[in-house]
Amino acid sequence: MTLKKILSAFIALSLAAGLFASCGSDNSKGDSSATSSVTLDEATVATLDITEITESETEPTTTTEATTTTEATTTSETTTSATTTTTVTTTTITTTTQATTTTKATTTTAKATEAPYIPPTELKIYHNITLPSPASAVSAKTKIPADISANELLQDMKSGINLGNTFDAANKIELETNWGAPKTTQAIIDGMKEAGFNAVRIPFSWTGVSDASTHKIDDKALKRLKEVVDYCINNDMYVIINSHHDNNENGYDLSNDSRQQTKEYITNIWAQIATYFKNYDNHVIFESMNEPQGTEPGVNIWWPVGDELNKQGWKDILRNLNEANQTFVDTVRATGGNNKDRFLLVPGVTASALTALTSQFKIPTDSSQYENRILISVHNYSPAYFCFDCTDPNFSPTSSDAKSISNEFENLYNKFTSKGVGVIIGEWASADQNNESERAEHAKFVVSEAAKRGIVCFWWDNNNMAVGVDGFSIYDRKNVKWRFTTLTKAITGNADIAEIG
Repeated sequence: MTLKKILSAFIALSLAAGLFASCGSDNSKGDSSATSSVTLDEATVATLDITEITESETEPTTTTEATTTTEATTTSETTTSATTTTTVTTTTITTTTQATTTTKATTTTAKATEAPYIPPTELKIYHNITLPSPASAVSAKTKIPADISANELLQDMKSGINLGNTFDAANKIELETNWGAPKTTQAIIDGMKEAGFNAVRIPFSWTGVSDASTHKIDDKALKRLKEVVDYCINNDMYVIINSHHDNNENGYDLSNDSRQQTKEYITNIWAQIATYFKNYDNHVIFESMNEPQGTEPGVNIWWPVGDELNKQGWKDILRNLNEANQTFVDTVRATGGNNKDRFLLVPGVTASALTALTSQFKIPTDSSQYENRILISVHNYSPAYFCFDCTDPNFSPTSSDAKSISNEFENLYNKFTSKGVGVIIGEWASADQNNESERAEHAKFVVSEAAKRGIVCFWWDNNNMAVGVDGFSIYDRKNVKWRFTTLTKAITGNADIAEIG
């Protein structure tokens, strides 16, 4: 071996050793604060070392087009082309795709170009179910401009409330009253409007009112939901319709072995809902899932800390989330009518800000003619000891916990709102500990901190009037009476949503 070759080999081994050492270093930081709604500051976000998912998987229900260029240290140049045609009978569209791979000498840098998005042009559903006929839409008094921006929409929305523990308790026998809520009336919705709420989120558990195998929804469920939606539209209020307690074996699940089941459920359920409400204007918003979850090795679904999100199990969960949200958007858009441009709401895993803020979370690609018609859903019950666990009735807007809430909202602003993407806190609340003044102080802080960043908050009212854990009700629906007027005014009186941009 010549001296030149010996030196070359030595240099190569030294570089390899350096690369191995750098790959083995640990720059992660743990998060010791575990709450039911994980908040994170700017420093924590900065330490999340999240790599983009670049794997491409072939499924029986999708086809892809990709062009990949790989540059490697070699002495040759090779070009390979292949054409593949895949025909699918159960997806929304059948396409022909082409893949091209080029290998070129001189460098070790790899570059990839994603295939252009091809929106579905035809809606094809699973199990040959029959879609409902579109309902006749009730017209709101105020017309929403077709080209309204996300920020303008949220400025008009201002403040929202959940009709919790109502349709999310639905089954085929009883739709609304299973968990003690009264049947919803026009007077109940009128009371919400009079108190200053301009939007109602209607959680609905569709697995309770649909066939377990085909996901065909009972007609009476859609008809009754329309009545309540119309109560809201009569008041010029916005409505969010979601899929709530459906993270189960018959609904959606972000685990790897449930990907096909999730695709079929989301496709069929949302094809029916979207078709039924396709004539309604932008006062109606659809939300894909509620706090979606999954189970994979090494995944602590509610409490990811440190570098957990870099583990393969979490990467799989986030990939499956992105697939589910994309299926939702494609399905709704393909139903036509006003759904072609309707605002749609999608969450991160468990609707946490933490997962929505990672680079692995993807806003679904959208075929709407207008920009930023996809909104981001986040839930926040922070601090947990005050809001959820009821171990301390006190809250201070100058505490480190308050700072953590502000930082979370600021991070959401930086990633989404400042770029024209709307954010909705779909659930937030504090349970009753006989501490209305403290709850009002907390509400004023949360709502105002969100509002100045263009974010709208929806109080989680679950009709539970107990004191302690889960006692989130502020509205006695049966008697159409507000139980905590100071707290209610703090919620609605500080929702002056800022103009962004």
